[in-house]
Amino acid sequence: MNTKELKNFALAVYKKKVPTNFDHSIDDMEGALRAKFQELAPNFDGFRRNKLDIFEIIQTVVDDVLPQRIKDRISIFADVKTVAQGQKAQFKKKMGRQNVKRFITQVGLGGGFERVRLDVDLINVTTHAIGGAAYVEFESFLDGTMDFTELTNLILDGMEDKIYEEIYAAMIKAFDNLPAANKVSTNSFVIEDFRKVIRTVSAYGNATIICTPEFASTITPATGYIGDADKADMRDKGYIGKFEGANIFVLPQSFEEADNVTKIFNPQYAFIVPSGASDEKIVKVSIEGQTVVEDSKNAARQMVFEAYKKFGTVVLSTNQIGIYKNTSL
Repeated sequence: MNTKELKNFALAVYKKKVPTNFDHSIDDMEGALRAKFQELAPNFDGFRRNKLDIFEIIQTVVDDVLPQRIKDRISIFADVKTVAQGQKAQFKKKMGRQNVKRFITQVGLGGGFERVRLDVDLINVTTHAIGGAAYVEFESFLDGTMDFTELTNLILDGMEDKIYEEIYAAMIKAFDNLPAANKVSTNSFVIEDFRKVIRTVSAYGNATIICTPEFASTITPATGYIGDADKADMRDKGYIGKFEGANIFVLPQSFEEADNVTKIFNPQYAFIVPSGASDEKIVKVSIEGQTVVEDSKNAARQMVFEAYKKFGTVVLSTNQIGIYKNTSL
């Protein structure tokens, strides 16, 4: 196989789609792919000579899979566009409601947040490089203890976590710009306060609640209105899936380090957004250019990979969204 064919073959392995010209199983494909990588990297010298080809293969799979994964998981509240290197994604702001505040919150240069007046109906999203540092021991793939899908998912998961972190942080920064009717900050879950924010947002479309598992577990229906579906959700997931007509979308929580101390998402916040097909998506996400994969060595001198991608996000601070903060979490 040449490099182009190997890229397509690696993508087929990841997606578990057996090509018509390959009369074998997925497991056979995995073995064939590993054998090709072993040819490219039989030892360190071979890896050093061929690592650009290896990185191109991995980059091809990440670039094909990552944008759709992001769209599938956050399209309920975000618009996602993929653009070529050097291009800027533009999103058209819906202008139908004259009473909508027109500000955006975005991550500026140096990682700080900027509050920007939106004076036109187009939103430009500026990107910057994020690192989905997936410290993958490439030897684990070559010796068969890790398959290609696992290796690629580690890279994808690392990048995806960084994207979600930035979206979440920008949404939190939008809190200060919201009208009083759209936000609550308290030290517990108060059903009437939560209901008030949902009703405000529901005036603009079907409400969806976006929160962490910790916050979701505190959302309790009014006494006497707990149905079998809620009981099943609590038993199976630890939180209900719907609250007074609003679907609950739970972000997967994780930790920044292996010591399990610092959580990726601050569990105190729940975001209530209109989520109908015709409603304004409050988050705009741009994914620009190719993924860049680089190699380094860890403290044990093992070969590891780091992946980088240009990404940007803005959050509309409008009177169509609501935020509830439970400081006890």
